[in-house]
Amino acid sequence: MQATLGYTVTGEAFKFFGGMEFPAKPQDFEFGKTFWELATKLLASQQLTVHPTKVGSGGLQGVLKGLDELREGKVSGVKLVYKIDETA
Repeated sequence: MQATLGYTVTGEAFKFFGGMEFPAKPQDFEFGKTFWELATKLLASQQLTVHPTKVGSGGLQGVLKGLDELREGKVSGVKLVYKIDETA
């Protein structure tokens, strides 16, 4: 089983999936450093932008409504966000 870059990009060994050990991958760490520097520059220059957020109401219960809206195709081009402290 291969570990994904999301885990190996830290450059550290880790255990996953029932104690299975994965060694550090220096090449993934180097890629991560290069990617981070590039992404930081692109975001700062606004050549790369993130989706705007749409804050929903109702805390965790509101997430269910948001999932329904996603399934119904009513959400596009926004990141749905819900405040946990609004959970009843």
